[in-house]
Amino acid sequence: MKFKHLLLGGIALLSSHLGFSQVGAWQFNNYAGLQGSYLNPASLSDSRIGWQVNLASIYTRGGVKEVDYPSDYVLFSGTSLKLNKQTWAPTYTDVRGPGFMLQLPNSHAFGITTRYRAASLKIGASESANPINSIWETEAFNEVALSYALPVFSHKNHRIRAGATYKLLGGVFYDGLNANGNIGSSGFAGNIRGASSGFNQSFEWSQIIPKANGGGAFDVGVIYDFIPDTENYLYKMDGKELYDVTENKYLVRVGLSLLDNGSLSYKALQARDATFNNHIVPAKFGEENLVKDLRGLLLTDGTAQTRDNLSRKLPSIFTANVDVRLGKKGWYLNALVNSAKKTANAYNPFLLAALTPRIEKDGAEFSMPVSYWRDTKQWAVGIHVKLGGLFFGTESINSLFGSKSPAPTVYAGFSIQGWAKKIKDSDGDAVSNKRDECPDLAGLWTFKGCPDRDGDGIKDADDQCPEHAGPKETNGCPDSDGDGIFDKNDACPNAAGPQKFNGCPDTDNDGIADSEDACPDKAGLAEFGGCPDTDGDGLMDKEDECPDVKGSKLLRGCPDSDGDGIADKDDRCPDQKGSSEHGGCPDKDNDGLADNADQCPDEAGWKALDGCLPKVFFKSDPALSVTLNNSLKTLSTQLLTTSANEVPDLTAIKNWLNEHPSATLNVVFAGSKAENLKAELLPVLQKTLGSLRYEATVEPQLSTNGSGILLRFINKP
Repeated sequence: MKFKHLLLGGIALLSSHLGFSQVGAWQFNNYAGLQGSYLNPASLSDSRIGWQVNLASIYTRGGVKEVDYPSDYVLFSGTSLKLNKQTWAPTYTDVRGPGFMLQLPNSHAFGITTRYRAASLKIGASESANPINSIWETEAFNEVALSYALPVFSHKNHRIRAGATYKLLGGVFYDGLNANGNIGSSGFAGNIRGASSGFNQSFEWSQIIPKANGGGAFDVGVIYDFIPDTENYLYKMDGKELYDVTENKYLVRVGLSLLDNGSLSYKALQARDATFNNHIVPAKFGEENLVKDLRGLLLTDGTAQTRDNLSRKLPSIFTANVDVRLGKKGWYLNALVNSAKKTANAYNPFLLAALTPRIEKDGAEFSMPVSYWRDTKQWAVGIHVKLGGLFFGTESINSLFGSKSPAPTVYAGFSIQGWAKKIKDSDGDAVSNKRDECPDLAGLWTFKGCPDRDGDGIKDADDQCPEHAGPKETNGCPDSDGDGIFDKNDACPNAAGPQKFNGCPDTDNDGIADSEDACPDKAGLAEFGGCPDTDGDGLMDKEDECPDVKGSKLLRGCPDSDGDGIADKDDRCPDQKGSSEHGGCPDKDNDGLADNADQCPDEAGWKALDGCLPKVFFKSDPALSVTLNNSLKTLSTQLLTTSANEVPDLTAIKNWLNEHPSATLNVVFAGSKAENLKAELLPVLQKTLGSLRYEATVEPQLSTNGSGILLRFINKP
């Protein structure tokens, strides 16, 4: 029971004084990498660091060496620094060992970390000034942790990321010492009680590395970003819309985290309890290291007991911070506050509130946190410097000045890292090189980065016509006219046609392609360039004036049934051979009137009498010679038949008239149309008779057939 009371008493005192978990404002920035995950695991997502190998970092906070007597489990506790008339030595150490983080696609990220934490402090004392009446405790434990972070919400200008860390904890060392008594002239009188993983067991560096599982804990965190110009940071990749991880995008960032939720145990502790009554001690007992001397006394005379494991609940810490970008030149202002609930079974963390201006650019950073240490009610000013993978600083540079300054702190670390980069896309087609099956050719995500230049939905590698859009049925080749011949092989791609004409049409199906067919809409013959010769007369229809009837080429394809050299279509008498002057009709009597218009086709007649001769009544004059009478008779006939031609017998008549002055010769023309001769007869007489006088009068009732013309020749000088 004494052992249990000792532990509970120690915990109660520790909860008021021991700051076992370090939360630094310098951990919340865009280049923190693994360091940022200790404050908020969500910070791994969308970090400016693409990958990082943390080699080591250490944070230490000092305590008064002559009071706290730090254990060697607190690294470098053997070192000291004199400030403000006090000697300071490390009483809290946070060593962050080898770790690794990697930024994954889509702003996912994971990290693996190792850590060793140790504290050694005087955590309580009685009201007396006797330094022996006190409690000293040392705790050390390690961890190996796995963190994962990812975006969980994105809408317009708002983005939320979340992260979690699970830690396997191992209790390395516990030591508690409670002493009451005093040293007199006769020796030490009092009581010493202690519990330890190993009394006077020295620290070994191998104990930093996690080995045995002594418990577990987890961290969770969320980060909200307000990004006013979101569209400037988005780009397409592998079918998704991604944020540019190379840029600080937010105007305002808010982070919330809950850390160290869990517990650990220290196994197989030993407990000792001894009461001394004027026990003889060395003359300089407690002058150099009181804790060491008391523990040595306990080991000499105390009774050892093995106890059950000691379980400890870690101090759960809630942190909140706000980061604001000030302009576009790398200036930021961060506000951070943390809080924890005090319990009898948990350590209180190091509580603070801080305001930190900083400038960061290209992996370098400088900041000066101004913080208020709520545990000690002190103000502190720090300096933080980061140059690539190297960082160092202090949270309390003002500890160098003044007796009321806070405890000194110092930290430093080094890592090797690579900056976050956009997903590699050598050909700029929004398909990552890792998934791009055609990394040297810009293509489409649909085809894993391979091109489809003609946009027909068939990638070029499978497209027989990669530069011309076509359906899948034709392996990507177009067949614009649907004739089954690819456009690239089709001489007439926009007009359907058969294979034998290379895709060109033969509209009239005459075996001649339209492009070579002079008559593409009418079936024809090759000898006529595809034009038809319907009547088969050797003359194509478009040159044949009679395309439906076989004819002569000389008559432009028209027939000449009567062979008179006049086409039937122009021949008024197509079945009778005639002359062109009569429109192809015959004139057997050669009287100048076609037979079909000649009422007397077998004898030469007058046109005026429809080709017939008038009836001539000629009375012979006995006083005239036979020759003259015959000449008059012949004249009557010849005048009717020769019209304007020279009449041979007129000379005889003229001679007779000249020999018989004042004689008169009469010629009578009679018939139903005899009067029609007057217009033709008079010009003939005028031409042939010359100076002879003549008269031509229409006389009625010259014959039984009606009227006629009386032609009278008069020889009157």
